[in-house]
Amino acid sequence: MKTIEIIDPINGKGRGREYFVGEKEDGDENSIYLGLIVRDEKGHLMDKALVTVTATDSSQNRSMQGTGNRRKIIEDGHRVSVPYYPYRYEFKIAGKHTITFEYEGIAEMVELLVKDKKSE
Repeated sequence: MKTIEIIDPINGKGRGREYFVGEKEDGDENSIYLGLIVRDEKGHLMDKALVTVTATDSSQNRSMQGTGNRRKIIEDGHRVSVPYYPYRYEFKIAGKHTITFEYEGIAEMVELLVKDKKSE
């Protein structure tokens, strides 16, 4: 069975923290960095798949055909190096943001709440 899994490939730049609309274009708090692991019907890792990412800010939607990025994860108690499809999303407005990864009809999404520092 084909599967996809969203991961946080860089510590401190993924999920599980607060997000803010920021003035710095490349600041960590006003962006998120995610990755997607893709497996085929037999469970084999894929590095040549066509992955589509759609987001609340449609100007940041993109498609990726293949990846050279790799990350070590723990799988069945062993450290393994897996290919992942990288995606960086910048928060330009406050509110709820949804990022959806899709591969051949399978979708996984992340929902995030972004705050405006000026209103805090």
